[in-house]
Amino acid sequence: MRTLSDDLWYDEWFGGLDPISKIIFIGLITKVADDQGRMLDNPNLIKSMLFPLCESPSAYDINNTIAFFVADGKLISYSAEGKS
Repeated sequence: MRTLSDDLWYDEWFGGLDPISKIIFIGLITKVADDQGRMLDNPNLIKSMLFPLCESPSAYDINNTIAFFVADGKLISYSAEGKS
């Protein structure tokens, strides 16, 4: 079980996110990432884990949101053994 500090809700960067991006950010930490904080960069898989019964956001939207997190330095993207 992973927990987040309630300080997250006072973070200016996080506070500036739209509601879906907030759900994606929290979901990546609490549901998608393993215990070392690693996850596969697979928007379809992430969508199925975070929004299993919803048509939106699309995998394309999730990919763009993750790219935004990477650009802002909140996630680090890398490849290992041929997987991102």
